[in-house]
Amino acid sequence: MTTDAFDPRTLAALPVFQGLSATEIAEIERISSVASYPPGSTIFWENQPGDALYAVLQGRVEVRIQDRHGSNHTIATLGPGAVLGEMALFTDDIRSATAVAVTETTVLRLPTAAFVALLQQGRRAASLVVYNLGQVAARRLREVNRRLVAVLADQEEAAAPRRLDELTDLKRKLFEWKF
Repeated sequence: MTTDAFDPRTLAALPVFQGLSATEIAEIERISSVASYPPGSTIFWENQPGDALYAVLQGRVEVRIQDRHGSNHTIATLGPGAVLGEMALFTDDIRSATAVAVTETTVLRLPTAAFVALLQQGRRAASLVVYNLGQVAARRLREVNRRLVAVLADQEEAAAPRRLDELTDLKRKLFEWKF
């Protein structure tokens, strides 16, 4: 990994920073850094503490999750403008996935501690970033729901009667949320 300087206009073009003024972009720039990763290198690891949000400036990143048998599954391939690791800004949970550079990749790294400090100061830049991340999360959740319903429908068509109980239980677990 190498660290480079970056152009503030690049930040302003990222959806996560949509609506921020030049002054607010400068606030984000002051607390962020840019890093470059060669193909095949890991940006962050599943099950490690999350300490930053990453925004892809250039290149492609695969987001991978390991199943209980130790096999890796790519759940998303992200390109310029995409964010990953954003949950680190909101929770102290460990990373739920590994991020790997597929091509020469440059990312913006926004550290959690510095971002939370902006939020606690009531800075508009932080509030807009939170709003924009809410939009990202809503789109991702909508897509996950769509995919789950498709998979469940396919499974129901192919399931033997005894498996229908398992699928019904899975639907209940997935779609009957309690917060």
